Amino acid sequence: MSSASQNDLMASNIPTAKAASCTSCVWISSFLEPDRGSGVERFINLITDILKEEGFDVRVIDSTQVFKSELLRKLRPLSAFKIGRTINRLCSDDDIIICNGYFSWNARRSRSLVVYHGSEAGRAKNVDQESKRLTDYAVGTVGAFLDKKSGKGRVVVAVSKATGDEVTDYYGHRIDAIVPNAVDLRVFKPVQDKESIRKKLGLPIDRFLLLYVGPPSSRKGVEWIIRELRPKLNNDTQLILRTEVSEVPEGTVVVGRLPAEQLIELYQSCDALVLPTLYEGCSFTIIEALACGLPVITSPIGGALDIQKDELLRKYIVPDRNVDGYIKCVQSLKSSPHERDAVSLASRQFAEKHHDIENFRESYRKIINHLAGD
Repeated sequence: MSSASQNDLMASNIPTAKAASCTSCVWISSFLEPDRGSGVERFINLITDILKEEGFDVRVIDSTQVFKSELLRKLRPLSAFKIGRTINRLCSDDDIIICNGYFSWNARRSRSLVVYHGSEAGRAKNVDQESKRLTDYAVGTVGAFLDKKSGKGRVVVAVSKATGDEVTDYYGHRIDAIVPNAVDLRVFKPVQDKESIRKKLGLPIDRFLLLYVGPPSSRKGVEWIIRELRPKLNNDTQLILRTEVSEVPEGTVVVGRLPAEQLIELYQSCDALVLPTLYEGCSFTIIEALACGLPVITSPIGGALDIQKDELLRKYIVPDRNVDGYIKCVQSLKSSPHERDAVSLASRQFAEKHHDIENFRESYRKIINHLAGD
């Protein structure tokens, strides 16, 4: 394990344990089904595969399994409570429970851990502070209350230092481990021949391709990109949106949802990723782009605060959705092939140092074996 990974895993808080007997079952809570593709669900798929390789029997409980009604599922605190009660009813004393945020906050505390992918308090402060909707009020009150309660009496894991700081500042919890999300660097990797991939995907060969990958949410910033950023892009820049939109703006290519293989090729074929997000814990989209050597222009939020520590990559962290700042970053990459190559190399090196799946695997192996050995 690399020195960076050893620093992320706070070994003093989680003592070394002998290897688990692999007779335990691991229960994992999730709001959405694991195939929905959002960050938490992708984490669950990742940790599930790793635990199965370790010999554990893994059971994922999500809101669709506890409520048939879509209306009831949308009541997230109620779904969280029902998931926790279901796990308590089904699990044995020797089983291990992995809570994701406040989902299954009421599950048994022994042999359990909570993974904070962000904090409800932080999300409310950064995203919903100007909104008057009842649902946003609930996030900042009920959601934050349950989020805090979920961490009591459990091993506490955060996906980034920024998230860990939030959990400590807002909830008073000690962080036992910081384990950043990760990808398989053998799969997500740079390529030399962008032109052939562009031809394969039907993308322009002779234009600067600026990519957005994510849901059509205001938090991620796709509306801001279309409304504020796209009109200021020169004609030699093509905006590529991997999302769903009701209308396709002029000068934009919308590719929608893609199979995993084509998504990797999309990262490999473009010139920069733009993600003007308002709130993140540790974005898989950013990690995947970095691993593919794709320069990332994003906000100083969550895991991107670690990117700011890199002397070169920090130039492409833009606060406050400053449109001129984003345009300056695009122009810097367009005008200098040397700069683009240097940023691409630094991006890959950052992913290798901080987001290698093997470090992720070793960190969670240690945590789970500790719980299994209690």
